[in-house]
Amino acid sequence: MPKFKCHCGLIMQLHMEGKEYEFELVQEKNIMKSIEKLEEGNLSINEFIEFMKTNRDVYQCPKCRRLWIEEEKNKFSSYIKE
Repeated sequence: MPKFKCHCGLIMQLHMEGKEYEFELVQEKNIMKSIEKLEEGNLSINEFIEFMKTNRDVYQCPKCRRLWIEEEKNKFSSYIKE
């Protein structure tokens, strides 16, 4: 079961669906492409999935609110409000 430990010590379970602390960072160009295709009535599920594949996983620790952005597979950068 995949887990992720924040610097504050909280362990987030990554195997569960619908986690409140998991987000997707979507490139603006992919949002615009999706909107254009939707307006044309030409956006299939497969195309939508392709647009979303270039996103990055983001986790926000529920305890300290630190953001973790997956820069590459299993390599994260963390950010916290100053």
